[in-house]
Amino acid sequence: MYNDFRLTSCFTFQALRSICQLVDDAIRNSLTNFYATQYVSGYMVPSTLLESQAQALVNELRASTINEFSGSLDIVRQTTQANALFSSLQSNARLFIQPTSVILGSLLARYGNCACTLSSKCISPSAFYDGLNSTVLSLVRGMRTGCYILEALLQSSLECFYDPICFESMMSYLNSTVIWNGTVMNRTTPSRFLTTSAIGDILDELMIEIWNWTLKFDDYFAQCRPIACSYTVEARNDAIYIMTTLIGLVGGLVTALKLAVPNSVNLIRKKKDRQLCDTGMIDQ
Repeated sequence: MYNDFRLTSCFTFQALRSICQLVDDAIRNSLTNFYATQYVSGYMVPSTLLESQAQALVNELRASTINEFSGSLDIVRQTTQANALFSSLQSNARLFIQPTSVILGSLLARYGNCACTLSSKCISPSAFYDGLNSTVLSLVRGMRTGCYILEALLQSSLECFYDPICFESMMSYLNSTVIWNGTVMNRTTPSRFLTTSAIGDILDELMIEIWNWTLKFDDYFAQCRPIACSYTVEARNDAIYIMTTLIGLVGGLVTALKLAVPNSVNLIRKKKDRQLCDTGMIDQ
């Protein structure tokens, strides 16, 4: 059978390995660009503000990395669907030669009520088949087969690989045709993803459990090496300080008047004497 798990599993896990490698490369490239940028400020930033800005930068890095990877993957998926590319497994269309001629014909594949001509996301449960009469021997819980390996993989889950009973059953069928040295995965390992989570949903988060980042304000302070530091202390003045300030202001005002008043009086007298003198001269 063209969709027997013994046949499709090889390509399925090759695709999964390729996706993991692509995600790893995308994250490394994003981190390289992120580390190449510099944080510049005209003054020393307080630790609380620096932490909030760093959190915003990490959130931006996370969002941009996810969007760039998802955008690139969507382009590949849409191009494959739009051009109706033929699968080498004949999973989206099966080729045949008509008995009465040498003309090569094709039979479009269907998965349930879904036709691959209408959607590349058509799927059905993966299974082991009896090659003689095409009857189902056993289903592989969580795994899917469909028009394309990638589309089926994104809608599959790895729950069978966490269940010892399901895993051993799958291994018994696989060992009859291929050499498989895999072991069941530990379902008690802490994870924010469920064992039944679709690989596509995990891929939407770039398969990352948590984005860890640390901020050391002392290193930032040492790197900036400020020439001088200043700070402002806000306080309410008490009554004694206010009275002292007012007395100082009054004393300064009195001193200024003592200096200004005599000089002003002398200037006024001199001006009047000059006017009287000028008047006497005119009368003569």
